[in-house]
Amino acid sequence: MAFPIFAAIGLGLSLLSTQQSIAAQNAQFNATKEAGKFRAQVLRRNRAISEERGVDARRRGVHEQLVQKSATEQLVGQSRANAAARGVEVGSGSAADIEANLRGVGDIEQSIIRDNAGREALGHRQQASQFEIDAQLEEAGIDSARTARDIGISSALISGASSVSSKWAAFNREGAFSGNTNT
Repeated sequence: MAFPIFAAIGLGLSLLSTQQSIAAQNAQFNATKEAGKFRAQVLRRNRAISEERGVDARRRGVHEQLVQKSATEQLVGQSRANAAARGVEVGSGSAADIEANLRGVGDIEQSIIRDNAGREALGHRQQASQFEIDAQLEEAGIDSARTARDIGISSALISGASSVSSKWAAFNREGAFSGNTNT
């Protein structure tokens, strides 16, 4: 009489093991999914911040160009005033050459400012793109984890069914379920 009880316990433990394996697969997937969703959300926020920094770099570049242009105009004005104070004709000769050189240097400095702002903005746009790619990879990781979970559950079900059926067959051969006991 004890044999059928042990057989039932053995079958029950096989079923419980299968259920626990399935629960573990689900728990692992849920943890991976939530962590991946959180990381993707953080990466997308970082992308937005990088995009904002790119826009800010351009805006600062325009402002710095205007400041540089104003400084150049001030320098040209001082040069003209100094030349006029010394009695030099400001519209021609060396005074005009000095003014042209000052404007040329100012234009070069404005170009440098514009180019540097453009490079900084480009760097932020590239970083924003990389954040988006990383967020998409996180989401793809969730999909892969879902597939792995499904495969794991299928494997657990097959393994559990195989274990239960082989135990059932063995116990049945021993007469555990026929009411005949060989003990």
